[in-house]
Amino acid sequence: MNFSDGSVTMVRPGAGVNFTQALQAFRDANKSSSLVDDWKGPSEQWRGLKTEEGELTELMLDGCGLSQVPPEVAALGKLQKLWLSNNGLRQLPDEIGDLAGLQSLWLGNNLLRSLPEGISRLGNLKQLWMPNNNFREFPEAVCKLPTIEWLDMSENKLMTIPPCIGSMSTLGRLDLHSNSIASLPEEIGALKQVKHLSLHFNALASLPAGIAGCEGLVKHLSLHFNGLASLPAGIAGCEGLVWLSLNANRLTGLPKEICCMTALVRLSLHINQLASLPENIGALTGMEALSLHKNQLSRLPSSIGKLTGASRMSLYENQLTEVPPEIGNMANLQELWLYSNQLTELPPQLGQLQRLRKLWADRNQLSSVPEALGNCAELQELYLDHNQLKTLPLSLGKLSNLRRLYLEGNPELVIPPELQQLPALDFKDYQAAAAAAGGANSGGLVVQYEQLRGFIPASHLGRPLNRDNMADYVGQKLPALFLEVDENKQCLVLSHRRATGAPVHSLRVGDVVTGVVQRLEQYGAFVDIDGTAGTAGVATGLLHISQITHERLSSVDQVLQAGDKLKAMVLSVDTEKARFTLTTKKLEKEKGDMMRNKQLVFDGAEAMAAEWLAGSGPERERERLRKAKEAITEPNDDSNDKSILYYTKVVGAVGEVTEDGAHVDFIDDTTGCGNRGFVPLSECSMATIQSPLEVLTPGMVREFMVISTREDAHGQSTLSLAAIETQAFWHRIKLMQAEDVPVHVTVTAITKGGLLVQYKHLQGFMPNSQLGSARKRESLADYVGKELPALFLEVDEDEARLMFGHRRALEKIAMRQLEEGHVVTGVVSAIKVYGAFVDIDAGPGCIRGLLHISQISHERLISVGQVLQAGDKLKAMVLSVNIKKARVTLSTKKLEKEKGDMMRNKQLVFDGAEAMAAEWLARSGPKKKRRAGDIIDEGDTDS
Repeated sequence: MNFSDGSVTMVRPGAGVNFTQALQAFRDANKSSSLVDDWKGPSEQWRGLKTEEGELTELMLDGCGLSQVPPEVAALGKLQKLWLSNNGLRQLPDEIGDLAGLQSLWLGNNLLRSLPEGISRLGNLKQLWMPNNNFREFPEAVCKLPTIEWLDMSENKLMTIPPCIGSMSTLGRLDLHSNSIASLPEEIGALKQVKHLSLHFNALASLPAGIAGCEGLVKHLSLHFNGLASLPAGIAGCEGLVWLSLNANRLTGLPKEICCMTALVRLSLHINQLASLPENIGALTGMEALSLHKNQLSRLPSSIGKLTGASRMSLYENQLTEVPPEIGNMANLQELWLYSNQLTELPPQLGQLQRLRKLWADRNQLSSVPEALGNCAELQELYLDHNQLKTLPLSLGKLSNLRRLYLEGNPELVIPPELQQLPALDFKDYQAAAAAAGGANSGGLVVQYEQLRGFIPASHLGRPLNRDNMADYVGQKLPALFLEVDENKQCLVLSHRRATGAPVHSLRVGDVVTGVVQRLEQYGAFVDIDGTAGTAGVATGLLHISQITHERLSSVDQVLQAGDKLKAMVLSVDTEKARFTLTTKKLEKEKGDMMRNKQLVFDGAEAMAAEWLAGSGPERERERLRKAKEAITEPNDDSNDKSILYYTKVVGAVGEVTEDGAHVDFIDDTTGCGNRGFVPLSECSMATIQSPLEVLTPGMVREFMVISTREDAHGQSTLSLAAIETQAFWHRIKLMQAEDVPVHVTVTAITKGGLLVQYKHLQGFMPNSQLGSARKRESLADYVGKELPALFLEVDEDEARLMFGHRRALEKIAMRQLEEGHVVTGVVSAIKVYGAFVDIDAGPGCIRGLLHISQISHERLISVGQVLQAGDKLKAMVLSVNIKKARVTLSTKKLEKEKGDMMRNKQLVFDGAEAMAAEWLARSGPKKKRRAGDIIDEGDTDS
């Protein structure tokens, strides 16, 4: 919750609150108190600060179950920001136009189909967010807003955009993605100020020539996942554009004029039908990332070598037969993906790429590797598997930074003896070792490799070894791969599982694999797969409990047992850690099929996986969109009415409520016909409830989601209220993550890696590294059962996983107190080559700031250790603050009276720190003074 100086920042009532009574009580409380911090209304807590008149400036009413806007809202004349998201609003009152001072209005996740004409009276409105509603037509009243800067109408049902959109001359950002827009008006070009235009996930077949008028479009034009077959030459009019997304369209070629867009830094063209590129593609000299994979390219123009600023270029899964030698001129190239083409050789000019770190050339027809490749000193990953290699150049032994070298799938390959020696540790992922097991302990096997002692962790034991029988293998020789080698400690860590298992990197997301359940854990099932997707040997993947079925499971053994045979789809592959995850959930035709009939799921696995790939591919965003937004008609041969849509929202009236669920009468928006559905107990709420009557009563009108259109014995479809709540919940916390909104979490348990915490109905994790400097390991038990402020670090809806940061929440609170020019005290926590990290004592939390070596003294230093050591106490001046990146830079250089004082007498500098900082501020002028809320680049400092 944010507080502004001297004004109410936010008021938030809970669901079911009597708004009139609560608002009056808030005003009464403000008359007698300057700070209303913990006043509790009829249901939930309200917080805020009062203005002199006791009026509200910001009001949050999201997630309150409102079916209409309370009439008292229109009387809040000082209101500047209004949140009405995540309700059940079908319309807004015309009186909302009376909020003359309103600047920001949030209306997302409602049921709005239109806006009142009164909305056009909001003469100061700058930001209007209306995603995920039911708009089928663009509200023309919005076009009359004279100051609108940001309009978001994404995730609606828009099919056309009216010409009047061209009158919105102040618009700086327009979000229209995830609709069904088939065309744009020529007037779109009148938006001279728009910098960001998102149109992805629509049905655009072409762009109007008027797009050339968007001369202010400098940030991002997103057009991916449409049906574009060509681009107008006028797109070059957007000459200042930095990022253009055109992937997943139907482009067969590009206009040569696109090469005039010299400001482009990122160009995404993958998953199209491109057969060639413009010959002058090299004119895009500012390009940093070029994505061209999954097209039909057979050659590259020689001018591509002029893209000297490009650091990443993906060309995999094309039809390339050669790589032009000019590629050696791309001096900044760090990642080059060439796998799954028809290459017979690599140009020796690749050796000129001194910054190249990743080269993936697997699954081609290479018969040799150029000797010059050994000159790529920064190379870390080299994929050459599944080619026709017979030998390797000795120059590869010079690649001291190489961490990954994949060579399997080359049946005639003979590795030179010079590359098989133990010092060539870069080849550990291919080179196998015979290790003799010398002993077993609870953590794994102690082994001997030649004269060195090593260790195989229990997690890296391959079949038939396991924790129970590993003692039986003491004295035997085992195949293993090197995982870690510490030359100083003469220590080896090896993997038996990776030496005997299938190569994980051969798996691809979307592959269907067969396997056997090896063992069950509380969090999922480990599955052994073999002989699938081009692999050899056995690999073990995790089928997480959340990826078994769409139904909620209390335990894995409800569906699976050790020894069960199954089919599953590869969901993710981590080649770095040799891990992969599986899913059967994505293979279900209907929610819960894995619980009712597993064999039905396995029989249709390939078809469902192909459908998932065609509809989404590895992009998880598209999968969520397919399920939650697109209208998908579910086949049902027994039903006479096939118009009901799968995973669509309907509004219905609750009828009879039993202990098993509730019967609901609803109207299909598509046909206007009445239908009947049933909400089972498990779908009545996100939370665990004992009876449907806890949330649903006869006569109640609510929004539901159709989760199955296969009619039951009573001719009813299956509806869900939990799905609606879940969608709103995840949308809300993603917004909170994006805006760094702090929340309170309850500590439930301690683990080796951190704390398990509870937020709402979900369990989350807080790593040790995010506990804050005050959280010592031995005192963590004191925090079980307590609430801690935290920020969302990771929000993964697919895996229902949350990660929190307590340290960052404390830092955010503390950083708000910092101001450029302030003198702070701290302790040197770490010394690096480039400077010293200082733990600053700043109120509620400890902030780590960087005192760069160039900011220690006016005298030139050879090393930081000349002046500072870890543990030293000091004073320093805040030089810059970047609250978004949680970075603070410090300076003692500015506090020196004479050049070199920090080297001669540090204490003298610290004693006069405040006076010197005040003198610096006075000399630098008021424009130099910035608060922590400003975004300050670390390089933007006075020298």
